[in-house]
Amino acid sequence: MSNAGAVTPAGAWVQPIKSRRGFEVILDQLEAALLSGELSVGDRLPGERELAAGFGVSRTSVREALRVLEALGLVEVKRGIEGVTLRNEPGDAFADLLRLHLALGHYEARSVVQFRTVLESWAAAQVAEAADKAVFVRLSEIVDRMADDSLDPLSFHALDVEFHESLIEVCGNGLAALALRGCRTVNRQAMLDGLGIGEWAQTLTELHREHQDLVDAIRSCDPAHAAAAMREHIDRWSLRTVERPGT
Repeated sequence: MSNAGAVTPAGAWVQPIKSRRGFEVILDQLEAALLSGELSVGDRLPGERELAAGFGVSRTSVREALRVLEALGLVEVKRGIEGVTLRNEPGDAFADLLRLHLALGHYEARSVVQFRTVLESWAAAQVAEAADKAVFVRLSEIVDRMADDSLDPLSFHALDVEFHESLIEVCGNGLAALALRGCRTVNRQAMLDGLGIGEWAQTLTELHREHQDLVDAIRSCDPAHAAAAMREHIDRWSLRTVERPGT
């Protein structure tokens, strides 16, 4: 494993490519190097010329592989001396890919809702079982801000995002947090459109009450009750947004 920030030499993980498209094999070898520990987050990759020579491919193939890695949120490409660095934190590639798959009709919006239900009901149960008073206070504070009758739909949506992402984050599962952000990103417009249906003042009151009920269920420290409350909450949200007539 090399020192963070230093350029990692083109060592054993760089092998000449004999078949397949060059950039595909580069991706495979990079993955193997990460899994073996030869490369790690924060490492800087060798320059294009050195990589091309090591892989036995053109610099065009190397650039293509780096573009794919950047699109996937795995590397950060900077011009000049800093070059290409393996990212310490994941990018937004999951959300981008999910949004494109939905646009192509590979998955239905209903499938995203079902996935969210599984993910967030698990999170609600985890938080209820942990019974961390500081977390209860944090969630309650967000819900208290939802009671402000001067909130517009966009401002409420920001609080809703904060509430649900906070619930996931305190579970300590980074993958779950990433997945939730992806799901909420692809449904963002449907959420905002749903908030604009009907009398906003009444909708705001109902949404505040729903979130308060959810916090009360979590504070009960009963995992099954908290999970059921979250499922009910997402079901109501789905009827208001994703499954409303015309969507």
